[in-house]
Amino acid sequence: MEAIQKGLLFNGGVEACDGALHVHDTLALTIYQIGVTLISYRGNRGSWSQKLFRRDLRQSCSDPVEEVLAILEKRNARGAARTEDMSGMVQKSLLAYAERAILCERSEAVWRIGHGNPVPYELLTGGSNVELMEAGINVLRKLIEGHQKFLFVAKEPTQRHLLTIGQALKPWEFAVVTSLQESLEHWLDQLRFDADRKLMWDGKPLPAPAWIPKFINEVAPKVVVGVFRATTLAPAQVFFAHADHADLAGRLAIADGMFQEQRGIPLLLDLARQVGDTVFGESLNSLAESIYGAIGAPWRHRPGGPAD
Repeated sequence: MEAIQKGLLFNGGVEACDGALHVHDTLALTIYQIGVTLISYRGNRGSWSQKLFRRDLRQSCSDPVEEVLAILEKRNARGAARTEDMSGMVQKSLLAYAERAILCERSEAVWRIGHGNPVPYELLTGGSNVELMEAGINVLRKLIEGHQKFLFVAKEPTQRHLLTIGQALKPWEFAVVTSLQESLEHWLDQLRFDADRKLMWDGKPLPAPAWIPKFINEVAPKVVVGVFRATTLAPAQVFFAHADHADLAGRLAIADGMFQEQRGIPLLLDLARQVGDTVFGESLNSLAESIYGAIGAPWRHRPGGPAD
């Protein structure tokens, strides 16, 4: 553990990435801000953000009554399915893509750490958007097949069979239990995208519906799933790593998780989240409110209901 801490962690050989999605949702304007932070123990830090804007209202000279009715129906539909609509899946897909793209394109460390499953459902399916699916699988292949030295730790593990095995571990122990393919195989029967749409996989055209099954059969087996316990007090945690580097990945998870005796989560991941909260935090709402103030409506479009 000491050798990993001194040889990898403290000299900048490991970088952790965490992202967050902030939404400023009003009738006048909806702003989506994706912020991603990359840090290491050496003190290096990078933060990237992207804002997406959405407006429902468009001025037209046709029939104003019909136009207003159409806008009201559209907004009613958005309000009824606010949390579970397809746009929510696309938001999660964009955030997951941004985090993995930063790990691939911006990190220069030998080892890269992320949170959650490296292949989340929303990214692999692209939120049913074929362009997002293609971009997501390409960045996942670059991370898994190309770089290989990655470690992902589940935020709130729910796999009871894995946690049961993890509870039997002693401190400083880890176990590689299964491959990621086993948990993704049930996605093979899902029909998505237009069969006539062909995308380039390694320079060869492949129908869009075949991309997810090909990924699950050829790329997912290279990712293993394991459990570890970093300290005596900490619960078991689930981790994901490349099959060829799972041994060092498990030791790395323990070496960094030791710094949080009660939680056992790699400290670098928590630091990345805290830095992201500091950098982005309330910046989106503050920016929007300053704009509303400049046009003489500082509170008119404030989101949310009355204060408690």
